[in-house]
Amino acid sequence: MSNENLTPILCGHCCEPLDENDETLCTAEDDVVCKDCIPKYDSCHNCSDIIDKNDLHRSESEDLYCQDCYDELDCCDRCECRDEDLSLTSVYTRGGEECWCDGCVENNSFYCDSCNETISDSHSEQYQVRGIGRVCQGCFSDANCFECEECGNYFHEDDDGGEDMCRYCVNR
Repeated sequence: MSNENLTPILCGHCCEPLDENDETLCTAEDDVVCKDCIPKYDSCHNCSDIIDKNDLHRSESEDLYCQDCYDELDCCDRCECRDEDLSLTSVYTRGGEECWCDGCVENNSFYCDSCNETISDSHSEQYQVRGIGRVCQGCFSDANCFECEECGNYFHEDDDGGEDMCRYCVNR
């Protein structure tokens, strides 16, 4: 039988005929790729499938993932960054509770020293209350805190000196 009647195998990327002696690569889609196209492919960090680089997604740690594996990574609800073992913190937002990465927590939220919750900057005002620390709007109201009209600082009701002033300003 003559080789002339056989259909040539084509590269799954550039569609050029493959020489049987050429270096090739088999992709996750079972395409055979010629040596010139091999640099256009890489493997998924998780499942090791060989995928066209244009179809791979880069995680925060710079690893490459196929779509299925990328969708399974831990994801920050705020910035949508993804990575394996991404450190996530529960944050109370206007839309409810979300999981945020360390960068989003650090730059866009605060820790309430009264209710011990992490609160989105856009969800609540924050107050620095003497003797308590940083508190959210809800805790500020619930703990009967007030702003001294004299010095402008925030205090708990235990420091109330009367006449909308703290006891420190009243005693001056």
